Amino acid sequence: MHCGVRDDAEDDDERGVVHAICSERIAVLEETARQGE
Repeated sequence: MHCGVRDDAEDDDERGVVHAICSERIAVLEETARQGE
């Protein structure tokens, strides 16, 4: 699963922030899925 941000983003800092947010969302979704089982 990926946030869809291009890996040719303007700079690494910007990309890192976006990916961190993406990872958080994925973690929440996975946790929610686990609780739903």
